[in-house]
Amino acid sequence: MSSDSNNENSQQQLIKLGQNDLISLQRVSNKLTYIDNTIKLYQVLDKLLPRLLTRVGLNQTKILQSQQEQQNQSQEKLLSIYNQIHNKLLEILSHILKRVRDDQQCLLPCLDIIKSFFIIKTESSTEASSSSTVEASATTATGTTANDNRGSESNASSSSVVGKESPNSNQQDGEQQKEETNPSSQPIHYILNTHSIDSYTMNLSILFLTIGITRCTFQQLIELLPFL
Repeated sequence: MSSDSNNENSQQQLIKLGQNDLISLQRVSNKLTYIDNTIKLYQVLDKLLPRLLTRVGLNQTKILQSQQEQQNQSQEKLLSIYNQIHNKLLEILSHILKRVRDDQQCLLPCLDIIKSFFIIKTESSTEASSSSTVEASATTATGTTANDNRGSESNASSSSVVGKESPNSNQQDGEQQKEETNPSSQPIHYILNTHSIDSYTMNLSILFLTIGITRCTFQQLIELLPFL
């Protein structure tokens, strides 16, 4: 009985979250409708479009999972909300697609769209870029590199020799500490995430990339090359 009650409470919370998502998406739709020039449209799409494309896939996963759950009144309502979210996302993306097709001057965030298909990997950590809401942002994790370990061994060795400290040791320690605290000093590799790419996200992304790549500047195309 307690388990059924907890499950019902969990479903009600998901229903409330889904209803809030629908309200948020309606606001996004209204905002796009009132954008009346190319510059403003690009500024909004630069952050919004990659997140919407990712969101379509995440919501589709929720729909499939919800369909597999034992159906009751709450579960049916939750599934209905997920379907409404799906329809609203497609409505917004269709509106965007029409706008950018008609506006030849509008650029698209091709690099960020492509990056959403990849896992970001540093020397010591791996993290998938994802977004569960339209406003979500990705973060990266960092750790100790092999060079840091060699630096630690060197420091341990030098400290065991009394009176023979290198005059440059303080400078080297400072440079090492700076490197440890600076994530950009670590090489970043992008690995295609073939396990969690939803077909909706993939197909819609390719559609927008087909339009956007033809409008990229030379420098933007150079930045895309490692992913192509």
